[in-house]
Amino acid sequence: MKIISALLCCVLFIGSLISAEPIGKVIAVEGKAQANERSLTRGASIFISDLIKVAASSKLQIRFSDGGMLNLIERTEYRINTYEFNKEGKNEYSAELAKGGFRALSGSIGNANPDGYNVKTPVATIGIRGTIFEANIVNGETFFGCENGQISVRNAAGERILSPGEFVSASSPRMLGDITTVRPDALREAFFTPPVGGQALEQQQAPIDRRAAEQEKKLEVNEDEGNPPC
Repeated sequence: MKIISALLCCVLFIGSLISAEPIGKVIAVEGKAQANERSLTRGASIFISDLIKVAASSKLQIRFSDGGMLNLIERTEYRINTYEFNKEGKNEYSAELAKGGFRALSGSIGNANPDGYNVKTPVATIGIRGTIFEANIVNGETFFGCENGQISVRNAAGERILSPGEFVSASSPRMLGDITTVRPDALREAFFTPPVGGQALEQQQAPIDRRAAEQEKKLEVNEDEGNPPC
């Protein structure tokens, strides 16, 4: 009886995961990437609480239901902790970069509620004002850059507001460097180019309005849906 009960609980748990609504889809991938042990291929769904890992010599591009996009570079670990985008007006996005790097285009969530959008790194938290921005962790130091709009980089040492073409770095949660206009080697453009078949973030539209975003929720990718969580 205990075995049957355990199996039933397992089935119900798996079923609840499979029925979870995806928040984004993989647009393109080079090499190998996975989310919570699921192999990610073009068209695969992305879910809240996914820990996304990108292997060496690999790249991944994701489009979210609010129109935001994310390029993950090789050897990256990135977790999506919170994602709220619905008709009731709840707009919130939080994620965490544990290693590696990314370039992101914020979507309607960041446009509607900038204070509700943040990405944590080991040394500082990134806030946005509707933008394209990047971060990369190299040898224990995290580098931040802004390509469009503005971002805030804050930790116990204070806050830096970056505009396009400005950069800053931090090597600990209690240290924050000065803003510079010299692009660090860690944020070279070549690191953040999209995978083959992907889309350049700079060519995408600015954060879209809610009506268009509802259409974007369909996430029409002409591939299979990918593997559900398990």
